[in-house]
Amino acid sequence: AEGGVGQAGEAAAPLVLSSLNTHENRLAVLHFTLSLTAAAEAAELVLRGKAPLVLQAGFRRYAARPIFSEDNRRSTKHKLERFVQPGRQVVATVYAPAMYAPCPLLAFLPDGEALRATPQLAGLPVASGALLSVDADRIILKRILLTGAPFRCHKKKASVRWMFFSPDDVRWFKPVELHTKFGRKGHIRSSLGTHGYMKCYFDGTMQQHDTVCMSLYKRAFPKWSGPFSYECE
Repeated sequence: AEGGVGQAGEAAAPLVLSSLNTHENRLAVLHFTLSLTAAAEAAELVLRGKAPLVLQAGFRRYAARPIFSEDNRRSTKHKLERFVQPGRQVVATVYAPAMYAPCPLLAFLPDGEALRATPQLAGLPVASGALLSVDADRIILKRILLTGAPFRCHKKKASVRWMFFSPDDVRWFKPVELHTKFGRKGHIRSSLGTHGYMKCYFDGTMQQHDTVCMSLYKRAFPKWSGPFSYECE
């Protein structure tokens, strides 16, 4: 309940009563669909992942630091998005008490540097959406790209440098597939020397000005915003 009954002759503050369903008193991993509002797009707001926000989810209002991922319902793995792109819908993931759909969501900027930079958004929601699911097994992956330069090429073979700087790292990442900017795919054959150089083999003729890449993926989790509290200014 919020507010109270005023004394005689005074205007009473609104009184809100609510109850919880089963498990709604437990913390969980919540996923919300989210998109920028028209006011936020007009102000050219940049909404970064893990930035502090004030979320109004149903009757609950709390501070959180969500991470964003692509809204792909046909996949079991989802790519991390660093920003909320204008005109696109993403999935925001937070640690919060469990709740049941349908549950609308509004996101506000907290008092601080972000709100001082965009004073026209004071008191206005910067993003809106709804509850998608309560699922701790939803996999969000952060992609990291390592690059190297071929310094000696012969047909499908190439010697690559500047991707690693230790023979141990070359042997550790040997099972990972390689690809290039020009569309070639290959793998590491062996380490070369003591400075992280390596011999690689590709499915096509290599060019000297190509770039060799290796994609690495790491699971991402929402940022814990400290002790959970409903008190948000």
